[in-house]
Amino acid sequence: MTGLMLGHSYLSTPMLSPRPLRHMTMILFAALALQLLALPFYLGQFGFPAAAQKGSELLNVYGLILGVRVAIGLLFPLVLAALAWHTTRIKAMRSATGLLYIGVGVVLTGEIVAKVLFFVAGLPV
Repeated sequence: MTGLMLGHSYLSTPMLSPRPLRHMTMILFAALALQLLALPFYLGQFGFPAAAQKGSELLNVYGLILGVRVAIGLLFPLVLAALAWHTTRIKAMRSATGLLYIGVGVVLTGEIVAKVLFFVAGLPV
């Protein structure tokens, strides 16, 4: 959201330096990548045997919904963050802001799905 608001300020003041928006987009990319890399640990596939039973149960019963969480809530925003970063490099701030608007929507959708899965299965995905 902060990157989106920062990107929105470029629409009213187009001569701002693109560096802050580029940094915010990299933070978004890193946060999404970290969430994606931490997912197998949350599902108990590595390291935590107590979560392994809940993780396999979640995958068996709610695997399709988890797939929606991963695809729409993590992978698609990751692609959008990379595209937004690229558009800031070529100083296309309107495009970057539009991509960040879409990114906020899909991240919000993914977080809603994750909270439902947490409520149902008890695992933070």
